[in-house]
Amino acid sequence: IRKTLWTKFEVPLAGVNLSNITSITIGLEKLGAKGGTGTIYLDDIRLGVAVATANPGTDNLIARYEMENNVNDSSNSGFNGTTHGIENGGLTYEAGKFGQALVFDGNNDYVELPIGETISTLTSCTISTWVNYGGGASWQKVYDFGTDTNIYMDLSANNNASAVRCSITTSSYQNEDGANSSSVLSIGNWEHIVVVIDADNKTMKLYRNGDLSASDDDVK
Repeated sequence: IRKTLWTKFEVPLAGVNLSNITSITIGLEKLGAKGGTGTIYLDDIRLGVAVATANPGTDNLIARYEMENNVNDSSNSGFNGTTHGIENGGLTYEAGKFGQALVFDGNNDYVELPIGETISTLTSCTISTWVNYGGGASWQKVYDFGTDTNIYMDLSANNNASAVRCSITTSSYQNEDGANSSSVLSIGNWEHIVVVIDADNKTMKLYRNGDLSASDDDVK
């Protein structure tokens, strides 16, 4: 099977005594009469220990949008969203990573969330989302919170440097802080993107599918 995108391949070693492993061999094996020619690229081989994750609970949850045929806030905080473009067919609901997902056609359709005043009071926060990127021009926003082009916090699927970028500023785009991952969102695949802003340590961290992908360690 020909693959045109980078694919993460994991070998679970649960229950294996790692002290017994003395070498690792990577190669390709021909199966029966089937075969072919081509090139395979390998990058970032890592041996690590899996860490069990825990449900963070809902004690500090501000809002949650599950996109189950609506953009209501399921956290019971009352921050229900408003769709723009669904009346023209620009927004549709289809099968998603879990349940339903909201699909944007990229033509002036968006969801307005009434959480601006709440976000402006935050110092530290975590924003997580599942995204299935369809490709396209630079600077498409997964989300964008702010008042104008000088005060905002956003997540771009693809910036001009061909990377996922999270950024924040309270003065102007020329003074923004941000972090770029090593590549854009993969096209046609679900990715879990988490942005963590820590005001005490003045950091912004970008996680992709559970791995730290980029960070800004001097957020002003």
